[in-house]
Amino acid sequence: MKLQGVVFDWAGTIVDHGSRAPVAALQDVFAGAGVAVTVAEARLSMGIAKKDHIRCILELQRVTEEWRRKRGVAPAETDVETLYAEFVPKQTQCLGRFSGAIAGVPETFEGLRSRGVRIGSPPATRDRCSSFSLTAHANRASRRTAQFVPEMCREVAALRRGCAT
Repeated sequence: MKLQGVVFDWAGTIVDHGSRAPVAALQDVFAGAGVAVTVAEARLSMGIAKKDHIRCILELQRVTEEWRRKRGVAPAETDVETLYAEFVPKQTQCLGRFSGAIAGVPETFEGLRSRGVRIGSPPATRDRCSSFSLTAHANRASRRTAQFVPEMCREVAALRRGCAT
């Protein structure tokens, strides 16, 4: 059986090695709420849904105590909702700083395409990419990345329309 397609997650797989955009966004959101979190605290629950991730950070003893000290009450579910609502656009804003293709990815895509393999990404990735243009970052990046990243977004847009590359 011939390989027909490959589905790639983007965050930490194709772009943003180290998942720096969500860490930066989480730190910004918590700082805005008056409670700074460390990179280590922001990374502890990396990989789970972001609303749950925020909840886990708020449950950390140091963060809970600092929240209580700054705000006079322990964090509540309404705080999770508020922080999450602030996180989503903040992460999109952070993507421009951390959206470079990871080394070897453009060559991997070229190799797959040359063999006729279609490339896709999960729905959440396609949805996020449609609301964020990586072109501005690509203009600041290497020539190879500058050619690759907008091409990835075109592929994502085609997948959103039900097409495949």
